[in-house]
Amino acid sequence: MQRGYELGKKWRSRRVQAEDFARFDLVLAMDHDNLRDLRLLCPAQQQDKLHLFLDFVPGHAGREVPDPYFGSIQGFEHVLSLVELGASGLREA
Repeated sequence: MQRGYELGKKWRSRRVQAEDFARFDLVLAMDHDNLRDLRLLCPAQQQDKLHLFLDFVPGHAGREVPDPYFGSIQGFEHVLSLVELGASGLREA
């Protein structure tokens, strides 16, 4: 808990579903591959909801959040910093 995050909850991921594009105002991807996949699934009239996570950070539009899974602890720290930056930018937007 070095950065003050409580990780006691058991978080679960799920696949994006067709109804998500109508349900949510924004659908964010961490990298270009996932954004491409989302564009293939998303109806044309809702494509404007799709963005990279860091698009909301001034000077970071188009940048990816890398997958740290096969890297070092420093990779996870870097990704957490990017996620915090992206969340702050999203909040400001």
